Amino acid sequence: MYYINVNRQTIQKNAKYGTNEPPVSFRKGKNGKSTYCHELEIENGRIIYNAQAPVLKCGARLVILTKHEPKIIK
Repeated sequence: MYYINVNRQTIQKNAKYGTNEPPVSFRKGKNGKSTYCHELEIENGRIIYNAQAPVLKCGARLVILTKHEPKIIK
């Protein structure tokens, strides 16, 4: 399974400092190494939200889950 999430801190930093760091990350499995990008394409994904506890160790409570490896567009 691949987990995809958006880092809101990166979005805030980009807005504040005028930078363009990639805020989208995906990883294979919950503990895999993150790959960062600006845009990606997925097949057959679903969205998972848990208000009580983070879904991933990074603290993400909302993630997109897919069985297929995402394709980086940008």
